[in-house]
Amino acid sequence: MSVLESLTSSQMKAVMSRKGELQPDFQTVKFMLGPERIYEYAHSVGMTDPDLRAVAPPIPPVDLRKVTAANEEPIFLWTGAVDIQNFLTIFSSYSSVDRPAVLDFGCGCGRLSRYFEGSDAYQVSATDINPDLVNWCKTNLCRIDTKLNGIRPPAPFPENKFDLIYTLSIFTHLPHTLTEEWLADFGRMLKPGGILIATTHGQHAIDIIRSSKAHQTMFVLSQENIEAINSRLPDEKHIFVSYAQPVIEYAKAGPEYGNSFMHPEYAAQHWNRTPWKLLEHRPGGLRYWQDIYVLQKSI
Repeated sequence: MSVLESLTSSQMKAVMSRKGELQPDFQTVKFMLGPERIYEYAHSVGMTDPDLRAVAPPIPPVDLRKVTAANEEPIFLWTGAVDIQNFLTIFSSYSSVDRPAVLDFGCGCGRLSRYFEGSDAYQVSATDINPDLVNWCKTNLCRIDTKLNGIRPPAPFPENKFDLIYTLSIFTHLPHTLTEEWLADFGRMLKPGGILIATTHGQHAIDIIRSSKAHQTMFVLSQENIEAINSRLPDEKHIFVSYAQPVIEYAKAGPEYGNSFMHPEYAAQHWNRTPWKLLEHRPGGLRYWQDIYVLQKSI
C-alpha cells in the first residue's frame, strides 16, 4: 500500500472503488496510472468530481493558497500529495515508530497536513507564522493541532514531543542566522532519535531559475542577479536576498523574509554536529526542484 493510499479515508476509497466499477473514464485513468498513482489523480485533478470532492479533506480557498503555494487548485493538491508521500516515505526508511508524532513546521494553509485528515495513524501538529493561514487550518482540519508561531523560537510545543518534523520551503526564505535558531528549536522539540526533513534552494533550483524568465519573475531576480548568486555560492555557502517590503507585508512572515540559497558544504559544516547527524542530502529531491536534507537528533 502506498503512503497516499494509507492516508486516504475509507469513505474516499469507497467512492473510488464505486467509480472504478461503474465509470469508464475513471477505469481508464486507473489503467493508465496504475493502482497506486490513481490516488494522486483522485486527490488532485479528480477533485472536479463532486463525489470525490465531498469525501476529500477540506480544500482552502484560492486567496489563501496563493499566499504560500500554487493558487491553481490541481497543482496545489497534487504537489501536496506527492510531497507528503515523499516525506513520510523518507521517514519510514529511518523509523518504525507506531503512530508517530509529526510536526508540519510552516504549514501554510495545510497543503501537506490536510492529507492527515483521512487517517489516524499519525499524531499531527502544525504551525505557521501567518494568522490567516493558521485560523483556516484550526477551523477546517479537525485532526491537526495547529498553532501560531512567532518570527523566532520557541515554537509553541514542548520538548521531546515529535518523532518527525518536516519543514518545506521555509529555510528557502530565511537568513542563515534565523535558520540556525529554528534548527536549535527543532532539536528541542524532537525526541532523541527523531527525524528532521528540511528543504533548501540548491544548485537544482539555481539552474532552473537561470534558464527560466518565469522563475526569475517569481523570485524577483534578474538574470544578472541569479548569475551572481550562482558564482558566489561555492565560496559564500549561504546567500540570502530579502524581498521588497510589499511582498513581506503580503506574506505576513516577518521582516527577515526573502530567498535563500544554500550550498551542501554549509550543511556539512553547520548541520552535521551535536545534537544532529546529517543522514543524507538529496539534490533536487523535492520534485527535481528543492534539495532535501535529512537529519537525526542524537539518541
